[in-house]
Amino acid sequence: MTLNLSFNEIKVISGLSNCKMLRKLDLSHNFISKIQNLEELKILSILSLSNNWIADLNELKILNENK
Repeated sequence: MTLNLSFNEIKVISGLSNCKMLRKLDLSHNFISKIQNLEELKILSILSLSNNWIADLNELKILNENK
């Protein structure tokens, strides 16, 4: 399953915990500053966060640890 939420002025990643079959998530071109609330997406293999306000990429480690 693919979900494209690009160009939506999103500030906080939320409301995706029930999307357990999500493989591709596009959150590019938003106002996201923190990578969070993606831990439940166990089969997510493609995540696009380009053109956001993210400063700490270490938050991506959590996603890798959940696999």
